[in-house]
Formats: sequence, structure tokens, C-alpha cells
Amino acid sequence: SSGINAEWPLRPGVRDVVLKTDLQTSSQRVPLSNSNGQAMISKLVPGENISEVIHHEIKELGSQLLVCSVSYINTSGEKQMFRKYFKFLVLKPLDVKTKFFTTEEEDIFLEAQITNTTPHSLHMQKVLLAPSPLYQVTDLNISTTNDNTIFSESCDYMNPDDTWQYLYKITPKSRSAERGNAKGVSSVGKSEVFVGKSESRTPRYFVAKQVLLEINS
Repeated sequence: SSGINAEWPLRPGVRDVVLKTDLQTSSQRVPLSNSNGQAMISKLVPGENISEVIHHEIKELGSQLLVCSVSYINTSGEKQMFRKYFKFLVLKPLDVKTKFFTTEEEDIFLEAQITNTTPHSLHMQKVLLAPSPLYQVTDLNISTTNDNTIFSESCDYMNPDDTWQYLYKITPKSRSAERGNAKGVSSVGKSEVFVGKSESRTPRYFVAKQVLLEINS
């Protein structure tokens, strides 16, 4: 989320002011303003401003460009416009590596190694493994004495370059159907990692990493 604000400092004022915000990535240009694609105000006098709050889930890595455009009509009736550009870099916050181990009973054990690749400590809220419809999952990171994860509140902060390991047991719901499947690659599920920056007093959690998990069947 981000707040965009444009203030008119000069006399006289202007009218029909339109604020528009777009995000330019390497592959597309995404409009970020409201449902009409822009914020509008009929008149703007000195000292007043036009603003909006934009929300967007960034899914692409690399260089991003936030483009803020303001158009208006001056006292002479001429339509004018100016733009401001804000460039920023989106890096991969986490690196996830997986290993599969299959038993003779066709149970699958998945080891997920998660590394913090940012220069900041991350608050690890939860790591989920959502199985595909053919499988059910058992989270082996749960304490045997209660329903909490093995990571307590005092040690759920991942420092830069730290690597944490998680273990899951994945079982086919129908073993006979699983044996009857043709050889090839099948999806066993998707992992999601929810984190927040520890520097924030009230961190907002987000899905920092999604990984589609596949195994040779």
C-alpha cells in the first residue's frame, strides 16, 4: 500500500484535476488508481491537495517504476499535465529449496529449506503446505505437547542468510489410484510462506514465497 498526494501551491487554482497512478514492470503496465482508473477533483485552490491510497500485490521481481500523472485545466482553459517517476527494485525475499523422500508405503516426506535472502530480519508467521486434491498432508513441525509450531515467539525471527528447515509427510488419499497413474510429473501441492519485517512495530504479513511442488510419479 502507498499514499499518493499532489498539492497545488500557486495562485490562482486549477480545475478538473485528475490523478492517475500506474506501475510499470518489465512485462506490463498496471493501473493502480481506483475503479475508474484515476482520482478526480473538480477544483483545486492553493494549499489544497488531491490524494489517494493505492493497494497492489507485487508479483514480479526486478526493477519497477511507479508513474504518477496529474492533469488539469488552468485559468486560460488549457489542459496541462506533468508526471513524477519513482523507481525501485524488488528482490526475492526468500529462497526455497525442496527435497522429496518416498517410502515403500508410497508416503512422501518433503523437506523445505527456507533462506532469508534480504538484509533484514524477517518475522516468520507461518509456513503452509497446501496439498493437491490427490494428497493429504501432515505437518511434522507441530509440537507433540500442544498445537503450536516448534518455533516459539522468542525464536521466530529469521536473520539475514539464515536457513530454516521444515518437514511434511504427504500421503496419497487413494493408494490404488496413485499406483494406477501414468508415469510422469504430478503436482503434490503448493507451499506458502507468510512473513513480515521485524523492524516494523506492527508488521503486516504477506505471502513472501509461493512454490509449486511436483514429484516424478
